[in-house]
Amino acid sequence: MNRKIEILGKQISVTLVALLIMAGLGSAAVVSYLSNSVSVDVSVESPIELLFDDEGTNVTELSPITDINPPEPIFLKTYATNLADVSVDVYNVLIEVTAPAGTTWDGTEFTSVELYDPRYDGVAPRPGTDIVSNLCHVKSDGSMIAFSAISGESTNLVRLMYDTDCVPNTYTHPAGQTIMNEIKITPAAGLASGTYSIKMCHLNDLTGSCS
Repeated sequence: MNRKIEILGKQISVTLVALLIMAGLGSAAVVSYLSNSVSVDVSVESPIELLFDDEGTNVTELSPITDINPPEPIFLKTYATNLADVSVDVYNVLIEVTAPAGTTWDGTEFTSVELYDPRYDGVAPRPGTDIVSNLCHVKSDGSMIAFSAISGESTNLVRLMYDTDCVPNTYTHPAGQTIMNEIKITPAAGLASGTYSIKMCHLNDLTGSCS
């Protein structure tokens, strides 16, 4: 017997109501969302901004340094600013030096490398300290060896980083703070002539590069 119910004063078959409900449920099952979607593109920038000091102007690239006659020193000054709102753990500045084609490093190219670091706290090198004996070469796999031991690498690219034991260590760069580093590099008298490319950067993965 097909029973009927009254809806809004009309007699409607219970069977029809059931079929309508089932159809509605079936249709609802096809829809996998309950609202519209919204979207936005987010551009993520590096938290550390590194700049050269070019006679009082901060730039990302210096003009070529010419007419250097070893042991005449080379001076470089950089400013690293943490643009983030939180502290960031970073490695020391990486200095990539590419020698002229056909030239390889043997670890005797610098007689001294002096680091003027205002962060001196008893751990970082005292301002003006010669750190040449604590220079490390960062290999492509992220491991480190002493710069003095680089002769076995047979490469014209040296990736220098200051570290007392050549074991990757980070320091905390406070939010919003700018850290200045001034480096005085004194090349050895026997340094091969030619053009040397110098790049500096902060990395969060030592297998990366400053390119």
